[in-house]
Amino acid sequence: MFTTKLNRAILTFFLLTASLYLSAQLEPVLEVNSERALLAQASQQKIDSFQEKTDKDSAEYKSVSKQIERFEGLQRSEKKTNRTSIEKNGRN
Repeated sequence: MFTTKLNRAILTFFLLTASLYLSAQLEPVLEVNSERALLAQASQQKIDSFQEKTDKDSAEYKSVSKQIERFEGLQRSEKKTNRTSIEKNGRN
């Protein structure tokens, strides 16, 4: 019975020692993980900011492109009207 208690005490001691050792080994890993998480968060914020700017620029480009298309359409229409008017005046 004494041997069993001694064995349990020794086993408990080794398990405790092992878990303290592992805990000490994990601490630097967890610190590095925290640092990387902060860096990743900062990078993601930069990416999000860049995406917002890109979306805004894209929307502005599309808007200007539509305005140019409308303007070109008006010019074509005006040229057609002028040709028609010239042709009518030439016949009279």
